[in-house]
Amino acid sequence: MKYFSVLILLASMVFGEVAGSWQIFADAHYSNCIASLDGQVFVGTKGGMVRYSPSTGISDILTNLDGLGDLNITGLALYNGRLFYAGANGSIGCLEGIRFKTNSDLKRSNISCNGLISIGEHLYTATTSGVSKLNILSGSNPVEIAENYTKLGEFDRNLPVVAVSSEGSLIWAATEDGLAYGNLESNLFTPDEWQNLFTNRSVTGIFADSGGAWFALERAADQPSIFWTNGEIIDTVADEYMNYRMIDNFFYYNDDFYVSGGSGLYISRSMENFDVIRLDEHWAVHGATSIDGELYVGLEVGFGVLQNDTIRAIHPNTPWGTGYSDLTFGPDGDVWLVAKNLGVMHWQNNQWDAFTDWTITTDDSLLDIIETGVFSSYSLTVDGNNALWIGTNGKGIFCYDNNGNWQVFNETNSVLRGIAGAPDVVVCRALTYDPYRSLLWVTNYAASNGLAVAAFDPNIGLDAPIVSYYSGSSGISTNNIHGIAVDETRVWLVLKDEGIAEISLGPDIGNTADDNIYVYSNYLPSSSVYQIALEDNGKAWVAADGGVANIDPSLGTVINGFLPEHVSLGVADVDIDPWNNVWIATDDGAAMYRNSDTTWHAIKSRASNNADFEEMTDLPTDYLYSVKVNPSNGDVWFLGEGAIGVLSTGFGGEDGELKDLLAFPNPFVWDGSATNMATISGVPSDADLHIYSSEGLLVRTLSSLDKGPTAAIEWNGRNDAGKPVASGIYILAAPSSRGTARGKIALLRSNL
Repeated sequence: MKYFSVLILLASMVFGEVAGSWQIFADAHYSNCIASLDGQVFVGTKGGMVRYSPSTGISDILTNLDGLGDLNITGLALYNGRLFYAGANGSIGCLEGIRFKTNSDLKRSNISCNGLISIGEHLYTATTSGVSKLNILSGSNPVEIAENYTKLGEFDRNLPVVAVSSEGSLIWAATEDGLAYGNLESNLFTPDEWQNLFTNRSVTGIFADSGGAWFALERAADQPSIFWTNGEIIDTVADEYMNYRMIDNFFYYNDDFYVSGGSGLYISRSMENFDVIRLDEHWAVHGATSIDGELYVGLEVGFGVLQNDTIRAIHPNTPWGTGYSDLTFGPDGDVWLVAKNLGVMHWQNNQWDAFTDWTITTDDSLLDIIETGVFSSYSLTVDGNNALWIGTNGKGIFCYDNNGNWQVFNETNSVLRGIAGAPDVVVCRALTYDPYRSLLWVTNYAASNGLAVAAFDPNIGLDAPIVSYYSGSSGISTNNIHGIAVDETRVWLVLKDEGIAEISLGPDIGNTADDNIYVYSNYLPSSSVYQIALEDNGKAWVAADGGVANIDPSLGTVINGFLPEHVSLGVADVDIDPWNNVWIATDDGAAMYRNSDTTWHAIKSRASNNADFEEMTDLPTDYLYSVKVNPSNGDVWFLGEGAIGVLSTGFGGEDGELKDLLAFPNPFVWDGSATNMATISGVPSDADLHIYSSEGLLVRTLSSLDKGPTAAIEWNGRNDAGKPVASGIYILAAPSSRGTARGKIALLRSNL
C-alpha cells in the first residue's frame, strides 16, 4: 500500500544568469523579405536572417546570438549604407559590424511590425497599430520612435497596417479596410491629413509608383487581384490570367514590371499581359532584390536566383518546421527531430536533412503509407541497433534501420489497433527504448481493444509482445497514454487527464501477475500531466499543467515544486541530465533545478517582457514544447515555436570526459566596476574553482555554491582579500570527483 505525503519543495533564492554557450537552430526557409548590401544578400525569414555571398556560395544564419531582437524578420530597409530590420515582435535594429543593435520600444508596447521602408532621413514601419516614424541614430540605440500614426483618416484607430510604400512626397499604407495616403510634408500625426480609399477586400500589398500606387487585394474567385490608383481613379489589370492570384509585392527589374506573392512570380513587359516565371521547387515568392545584375527573391522554401527564366532555389542549412516537439539522440552524435506539420529532421555532421513526403524513398507498397504518415510524427526513439522508431498520430509506427530500410507496423501486422470506429487509424503518442532489458516499449493510444502499452524485442517486430498491459483489467484506468519512461525496475505511464501510472515490474518480465501498479493523481499539481523523466535514484519528475512534482516511489511521496516567478506553470516537458539536474520547458520560458543546492533558475529569452535581467539568456523563443538532454555531453536542447536553442552547460564531455573550462570574455578587460565580471563555464557540479597566477600562486577560490544555474562561476577580477589582481595570464582549475577541468584567462586592467 502506498502512503502519500504532500510536501513543498524548498528552494533557495534564485540567482545568477544562466551561463554557457548557445547554439541556435531556427527554420530559416520561409522568407518574408530580402535586401542586398555590400555584395551580400540578406533574407529576412521566420527563423532569423540568412546572409548569403553570391561570390562564394556560402550562407550563414544570423539569430539572437548575433543581436537580433526577434527571429521573425518582417522587414528590411537600407539607409546610408546601413541595413535595418524590423521583427514581428516590434524589435527594430541595425547591423553594426558583425552584430545587430536593437531598439525594443515597440515590442515593450506590444506593437508588432509588418514591414519597414526608408524615406529621406527616417524609417517608417507598418505596425499592428498604424504607422510609426523612426529617427535614425548612431551609438548603442539605432533608432528612436519619432511619431506614431494610429488614426489614418476615417479608418478606425489602431487599425493594423500590413505594408507601407512611398514615392515622391506621398506615403501609402495598406490595411484590411483599404488604402490610406498622406503627404510627408504635412503633419501626419493629424488624422485629417490622411486620405482614404475604401476597398471591399483586404489590401495585401502596396507599391508607390508614378504619382500613384499599385496595390493588391485579397484574392476572390473570378475577381482581379491587381489594381492601380492615383488616389481618385482606380484601374484594374485587364489580364484575366491574373484573376484570383495571391499577390503581396511589386517591383521593377531590368525595366520590366514584376508581381509576386503566394501564387508565384509574374512578369509584365507591356503593363497589361503577364507571364509566369518558373520556379524549380515552389510557387510562393516574397520580396526581391538585385545584386551584380542578378535577381534574387525570397521563397517559402529558402530563397532563389533568376537563371534562364527560372528561379533556382537555394536552401539554408536549417531544420524545417513551424515548431519542434520531440527528439532523440543516436549513438553517433546524430539527432532525430519531430518537426510539426512537416515530418522528421535528421542532424548529423553539421547538416540538416528532412524525412518529408517528398524525400522518402522505399518499396512502393510502403511508400504511400510513409509519405502520408510521416508528417504526423509524434514521438521518436532509437533502439540498441541504432534503428529509428517513429510513433505517428494515425499511421501506426514506422521503423527506419541503419541500412535505410523502412517498416510499417499497424493493425495488419502487429498487435496494435486503431481507435474506436476507425480500425486503420493506429495512434502511438509515446514509445521508448529500454536499455536495461533491450526492449522497445510502445503505447497504443485509445486502441479499440484496450491495449495500453506493450514491450517488444525490436529485432523481431511488433506482433509478439514480451509483455502487454490493457486498460481496466491490468489496473490502468485508461489507454489514452501520451508519455512513457523506464528504469531498471519500473515503467511509468502518463495518463491523459488522469495522472501517472507506476508499474513496478516483478522478477518475470512476461508475467504481469507479479507486477504492482499504482496511479498518482490527487497530489499532483494537476491531473493533466504531459511528460515524465527519471532520476538515476528512481525518483520521477512530472511535467503538468500547474507546475512540476517529484515522486519518490520508495516512500510514496509526492513533492510539489515552486517554479521561478517569471516561468509559466504550463509545464510541457521535463528532462534530467546525467548529474540529476532537472530541466523544464513551458509555454513561457524554461527553468533548471540544480539538485546539488536545491535552487531553481529561470531561463528566459532576451525578447521576454516579463523577466529580470539576470534571467535573460540566448534562448531563441519562450514558447517551448519540449526539453531534451543529450546524455553523452550534457547539452540541453530546448524545442520551441520555430526555433531550437542548444545550451552547452559544460557539465560533461564526450564519453563522460571533462570539458575544458571556458572563460568569456577572454581577454577579460577589467575596469573595476561592480558589474564587470568574467564568466567561467564548464565547472563540474561538485567542484570549486581555483584561480592561480602564471607563477602558480593561488589568488582566488570560488565556491561551488557561487555557481549560476549551470556550470558557470563569475569572477570579479579580485583576489581572496578583495584586492584587484594585476594584468596577466591566470590558470583555472576545478578539481571534482571526475577529475580536474582546466583553462586559462587573460586579464587586462584598463586605466581606472
